[in-house]
Order: sequence, then C-alpha cells, then structure tokens
Amino acid sequence: MTTHTLAPNQVYEFLDLGYLTLELQDAALGTDFAKRMFARAREAYNKFDLETVHRHRLRHIADETVDSMPDVNRLLSSRELNGALTSLLGENFYRYRHSFIHRADRYDQSFHKDSPLPWGTKGGIRSHKLEWAMVFYYPQDTSLELGPTEILPGSQYWNVDRIGTGNMRGEDRLGLDFEGKNVGSTPDLVLRDRHLKSQWRSLDPHTQPVKIEVSAGSLVLIHFDLFHRATRMSCDGERYMFKFWYTRTSEPTTKPEPNVDSYRCKDARRQPIVNAIGSWMNLTPYSAQSQRGRGPLPPSSQVESEPQRLCNAYLKAEQNNLQLVDEVCSGIESNRRVATYALASQPRLAQEAAVSLVSSNDLHERQCGAFLIGECCSIDDPMVNRLTELVGDQERDVSRAAIIALGRVKRRQTHPMGKPAHDKLVEGLLKVLQPDNFDPSQRQLACLSLLSYATHSQNPLSPNQISRLERTANTETNNYARSTCNEVLLRAARTRNFLDHSIQTKRRTIKHHQ
Repeated sequence: MTTHTLAPNQVYEFLDLGYLTLELQDAALGTDFAKRMFARAREAYNKFDLETVHRHRLRHIADETVDSMPDVNRLLSSRELNGALTSLLGENFYRYRHSFIHRADRYDQSFHKDSPLPWGTKGGIRSHKLEWAMVFYYPQDTSLELGPTEILPGSQYWNVDRIGTGNMRGEDRLGLDFEGKNVGSTPDLVLRDRHLKSQWRSLDPHTQPVKIEVSAGSLVLIHFDLFHRATRMSCDGERYMFKFWYTRTSEPTTKPEPNVDSYRCKDARRQPIVNAIGSWMNLTPYSAQSQRGRGPLPPSSQVESEPQRLCNAYLKAEQNNLQLVDEVCSGIESNRRVATYALASQPRLAQEAAVSLVSSNDLHERQCGAFLIGECCSIDDPMVNRLTELVGDQERDVSRAAIIALGRVKRRQTHPMGKPAHDKLVEGLLKVLQPDNFDPSQRQLACLSLLSYATHSQNPLSPNQISRLERTANTETNNYARSTCNEVLLRAARTRNFLDHSIQTKRRTIKHHQ
C-alpha cells in the first residue's frame, strides 16, 4: 500500500483545491471493470424506477444494497484508493456506511456541502483539519453533455451564515430557495444559469466553478466540505456516479520528506489555512521562496468577502491577536465563524478562549468552546471534564460538538492516564447510546468518537465497556450507529489482542534475560 500513497505535493493540492483525480491501474479489477460497475448502477436504478414508495426506492441505490455488490468491494479494496486515503486520513481511516449511486438527469442542483451525517442530518462544526473525504467513482466517460459534477475549487474552508435563514438541515447551501422554488427543473435554462451564477458569486466572485470531466473508471477524491452540485444532462445517455464516505480516527503521523518542492496555493487567501493544516499533518513546510511566489490577492474591494475575512483571521492568529476572542463573542455569525477557525490553528489561544466560551449562556459560544477543546486540548486537560457535562446540554448543537470533541482529544493521548478520569470520558460517550435520552445523530457521533478509543493503545476500552457496546450493537435501531458500533467492537478486539501479545512478548523477553 505504501507504494500507492500520495506525494506531498498531491496532498497539498488536495488541501488547496479540495479534490484530486485518480486513474485506477489495479490489474486485479479487470479490463471490463468500469462496464460491470455501469451495469450494476443501471440495474439498481431499474429497480428504483419500479418502486412507488420513496423509502423503498432509496434502498436500491444506497447503503447496504450498494455495499453488497461484489464489484463495489473490489473497488474499495483497490491499492490506489487505499493508498491515497491513507495519505489523507491516516492508516486507521474508517469508511462510514453511507453510500449512494447518483444518476444524472435534466435537472440542476444548487451548490451545497453534504450534511455531516446521512440524509440531511446535522453534525457539529465543520473542522478545517482534514477529517472527512468523499470518493466519487464514474463508471463511464463523463463529458459536459452528460452532466458532470461541478465544484467550487478551494471552497471547503468557506461557508455562509445559517442563523435566520430557515435552513435547519445539515447541508450548507448557496441559494436556499433554488430547490424550494423548483428553479433546477424550470425549462428556462437561462434563468437556471443566472441563479447558479449568483450562488457562486455570492460566496466569492473570484472563484470559478469547474465541471469534472473524467474518463470511465476514474476516481475523484473530494474534500467533504467542498461546495459541489450535480449539473443537468444536455444529451441522450446515462451518467452514474458511486459515492462513498471516509473519516479519520487517528492523528497524523507522517514525517516530513526532505528535498520536496514546495506547493504554492492557487489562491493566496488560502495560504495561511493550508499552511496550518499542512503543519498539523506533518507535511514538508512551505519554503520562504514559495511564500513570496504565491499568487496575487483579488482586488481590495473584496476584503469583506468570506475568503478574505478568513485569511485575515488566520493571519491574526499567527500574531497571537486576542481580538479573535472578542470576535467569537461578537454575536455576528460570520465573525464568530472565521475567528473560531483561526483560534483552532493556535492551540494556546484556543485553550484560553475555550475557558470562558464553554460557560457562556449563548449556545453558539458554548458550541464554539466545545469545538476548540476538541481541536486543541490534550486529553488530561481539566477543560476536557467540561465536555462530559456539555454532552448533556439541552441544546443539541452544543451536545453534538461535545460528543465529537471527546473523540478528538482521545486521538492526541500520548501517555496512560488514571483509570477513573479516563472512564469518565468513556462514560460520557456510552450514556449517549441510550436511545431514550439522545437522538440518532448524537448516537452516530458517539460511535464515531468511540472509534478513537477502540483503536488507541493508551487506556483501551475495558471488558465491561466492551460488553455494554455489544448490547448496544444488538439493540441499536439506527443503521449507521449500529454499523459503527460494530466497527468499534472489532477494533477494540484487535487492540486488546495486540496489547496482550505485546505483554506476553515482553514477559518472555524478561524471563529469557533472567
């Protein structure tokens, strides 16, 4: 697998633009693999079209049905894909059990970011760190006429306000009324295009959309938070795309490679962000020459745009500017958003800010405080205890942020901690798995956080905790929570077997020397 990992510059390109195209070379798939995948997609939609009940229709093109296709398993086992995902998400990445087959048609979608959990379900604050990625597989040549996926390169770090918009679902969208007013299906194509242009220009007029044209059998890795959309077909034919979700469960461990050419961002406003994430991923740092040679900033008239506002916030963080804390508490959503992200790039500042934020009466400030603890605090920091209290917060946005943060702090554990203190954190997650008290979104997130506890060799899950998880796996009604819980059990067993083997080996070595 290591021979199929990405070069540092490819990782930087992904961090910069938010997508990367791969051509599968795995001979084990066979020369007719793309044709077989196309046939599987067509068969799935033939069954989909025969159903009349919506939830029954979906089962033919999503999740377990897609996973049961043998060719899908071959695709997801390919060396190129797994090598690339290892480079981006680490060796312990996990494929979340949501998959979908998309079929292009005569309609247009609005630009959107997928919801953090399946079917429009809300999650926590989207992290700028590389936590999630999607894989798009195209089983046919995809031209402009066949309705390719359209993206806004580099938009994974930028977002829009939600408060007061009426958008209560998990997706972030540009143009909330596009689907609601059926603009995407109007026969007036000029009107459609005018609406779509206003969408991406409202985010940033200097970022040009890109339609992804690929040959049959191509994989496209997509940053989970990239604005994208399905475009309309303008010819007869069929266009399918398989979509899969992947997430990180461990901290980056890559060591910088010497003598690697520095990558320069295509847009200078992303430079401070990509620098910070590259540093977190232990990538080869940018050289001073690369910094001087980066592209020009857009005209100064756009300084209040989301990209420039975020760039300025990151530059303030590099200068340890405490004004960022005030901006988190300003009550202005756009200022709070960019300041929170910038603080997360500077752990010391983030920890100072979190102390007051988690005790705020404002739910958005408490949510930001929990997010910052998850991004920056060590597992034995006293602030982490506050997360177990916030898990039970009446505001579910705050609770979800705390649940995610409990998993993030575990990933950074470097030494054993006292069992009572560690068990308190695990209990904070286990109590979420009681369906009478928490909703499916919270239970899904708790299982995802428990993946880090199951994989980590420091303070592994106890037999009693594993037994309780086994009962949960047998009674959980949400498919995604249940499948992730089963993965937690699998990883916990592997970790305990590894530790038991290591202890036995160490004992034999000591006995031999005695």
